[in-house]
Amino acid sequence: MITQTGNRSCRRGRVSLLRIAIGATIVSISGCTQVELGAQAYKTVTQVNVASPGPSFSTGTAQPDSIDLAMRPDPGAFHVADIALWDGARTLAGIWIAHPMAQTARRVRVTNAKTGTRVDAAMFRRDPNLSGPRVVISSEAAERLGLTPGHGTPITIEGLAYRIETEAPADPEPEPNRESVVAGAAPPSVPAPVEVPAGG
Repeated sequence: MITQTGNRSCRRGRVSLLRIAIGATIVSISGCTQVELGAQAYKTVTQVNVASPGPSFSTGTAQPDSIDLAMRPDPGAFHVADIALWDGARTLAGIWIAHPMAQTARRVRVTNAKTGTRVDAAMFRRDPNLSGPRVVISSEAAERLGLTPGHGTPITIEGLAYRIETEAPADPEPEPNRESVVAGAAPPSVPAPVEVPAGG
C-alpha cells in the first residue's frame, strides 16, 4: 500500500511538472508572438509616418508671414528685443508668447530677427519667479517663426493697434486753363478792370 501510494504521488508530481512545463512553453510562445506582432506594428507605423509625415516642429523652416493686415505695429504700447528658446515640446494650442515684461494680455507681432519672418500672437505675462526660459513661446508660433529646438533665436516683440481709416483728402482746386489765359490779361476768375473816361 505504501508503495502504491508513493507511486501515485510520484505520478501526480510528474503530471503537475509536465503541465507546468507545457504552460510555460505556451506563455513563452505567446509572448514571442506578441513581441513579433508589436515589432511588425511598429514597423508599419514607422513606414506610414515616413511615407506621409505629419506636421514636424524640428525642421526650423519658417512659414510665410502670418499677420493681420488690419493691425499695425505700436512700439509705444510694447516693444522689446529678447531671445526665444524653444525645447521642441508640444504646448497648448494656438499662437501665443509669454514675457515677464508684459503687464496685460495683448496682441503683438513677433519677428524672427534672423529671417525677418513675422507672426501675430497673443501675449501673456510670464511670472519672472518661475524657473525655465525667460520667454515662453507656443509650439505653433515657434514653427511659424522657424525656430530650431534647443537653440536660442533673437526675436522682437511689438505691440499692435488697429489701423484707423482716415478720410480721403479733398480734391485740389483745378488749375485755370492756361490756353485761355492771354499774356497780360487777368485770369478768367478775376474780372478785368473797367476804364472810366475822364470827366465822365
